[in-house]
Amino acid sequence: GAAGVPPGASDAGSGDDNVPAGYSSQSRDRMVAVLEGYATDEVTKLKLGALRFLLENEFSERTVYPILLAASCDRHHAVQSLAEDTLKRTHFDVEDARLVAKLFILFVGLRNAKAGSLPPARQPAAVGPAFRRRILEALSKSKFAANYFPPAYTLISLSVFSDVDPRLQKAGLGYMQWCFQHADEEIMGKYARDIMTGLVAIIEDHPTSEKGHLELRASAFKAIGLLGRRTPGNMG
Repeated sequence: GAAGVPPGASDAGSGDDNVPAGYSSQSRDRMVAVLEGYATDEVTKLKLGALRFLLENEFSERTVYPILLAASCDRHHAVQSLAEDTLKRTHFDVEDARLVAKLFILFVGLRNAKAGSLPPARQPAAVGPAFRRRILEALSKSKFAANYFPPAYTLISLSVFSDVDPRLQKAGLGYMQWCFQHADEEIMGKYARDIMTGLVAIIEDHPTSEKGHLELRASAFKAIGLLGRRTPGNMG
């Protein structure tokens, strides 16, 4: 696995190359059967109808919020727009422990998280990079998520220290900095050295003057500064 990724926190999918991100093999088969024969515009109408039904009825925040985050990444503009508008004008409690835990499971994938008792065919793979970025942005507003270790360290490892796309890495660094600002001292002390090692590796592995490398190094240096202020005794 990639450096910095804890054992049991694989960034791989469900083990079936034909399972899309966020799906289990069972949900993939069910979706293919339901949508067979539908044109693209008809699929868009189905998605919009499902979203409106969800929003017009009294479903829990723990159900609605993750679906809206997913819909905000949809390739159909109308679906994406409805989700984003709803997220902007609706308050969701990102300090809710069960909601935060659900977002962590979606990020990692139930099978990779080795949690729960569902059979493999019903265990979803990790969601895709765009959805992962939205999850990290949401968690970067939650003080509970900043203290939700060791799962938070797994997310940092998978988004910052793994071989991921630059936008996901940037979102991961943002979440890392949020954790540095709001996590308890005991947590910071426990993970400081491992995180520092990973940040130094990012700086060394992105040495060019390309804009992306410059931005990544700047974020890494900022994170090191925050980490140093919180845990000066661990920086030697």
